[in-house]
Amino acid sequence: MSQSIRISAYGLLLQDDRLLLCRLSPRVSVNAGLWTLPGGGIDFGESPEEAMIREVHEETGLRVGSGPLRAVDSLCDQVKQFHNHSIRILYDAHYIDGKLRPEQDGTTDRCEWFTHSQLTDLHMVDLARKGAELAFNLPVRK
Repeated sequence: MSQSIRISAYGLLLQDDRLLLCRLSPRVSVNAGLWTLPGGGIDFGESPEEAMIREVHEETGLRVGSGPLRAVDSLCDQVKQFHNHSIRILYDAHYIDGKLRPEQDGTTDRCEWFTHSQLTDLHMVDLARKGAELAFNLPVRK
């Protein structure tokens, strides 16, 4: 069996009591159509904060700054004959400037703001659920 490890950084961006999420595009074979936090893989030599800032901009068009570290999440799963270990670093993020727009030809295809009550029926990956719980300090029903 093949094994891989991926380290990623994500932003928790709240504005007017709404959390920013991105929808996974059909390019993502697993979880396409589900909502996630904006963020992604850390490039070689890049700090987690720099990766979060870059990835949020790529996926949403917004420039953000990094706030405090909120959580480190670890997930091990298996897809076919591949074992994957994902380490996800979550930061508070704050808006600097930019206009919200979806990523073009990327791993996400839509970005929207959601209130806590809108999240109860939203189809999200576990990482988005964890981010929402951290952002709103309330559990989000599965």
